Amino acid sequence: MALFGFGKSKDQNSLEGLEESELPVSDKMIWICEKCGFKLAQDETDNLTRRLQKAIKGIVSDKKRKREVRAMVTSCMNVCPPGKIAASIVDLKSGSARFIEFEYKGDIDKTAEKLYELL
Repeated sequence: MALFGFGKSKDQNSLEGLEESELPVSDKMIWICEKCGFKLAQDETDNLTRRLQKAIKGIVSDKKRKREVRAMVTSCMNVCPPGKIAASIVDLKSGSARFIEFEYKGDIDKTAEKLYELL
């Protein structure tokens, strides 16, 4: 896998014991910031990011794209926009990545559908 240059260290000893594995998906990944979700949650037991991830996974499953697309939660990306959630979409075929920010307007399913459309 050439994405981000993994496995291309000049010091091969630093890679001892590490093996490349197959990608779990073939097309795109979306990483959603967990900290942003906590900041916008109504209470401390809720996390919008986890609920968005679950909703996107449902859409992916319904469209039979489980092997192509993966929605994941990540820790803080240090780009937290005020009142919004940060995310990154990675295209595994081209190696490109896009950072996006979006507002949550109270409907998980609509927000998940809009994010899925960006994939």
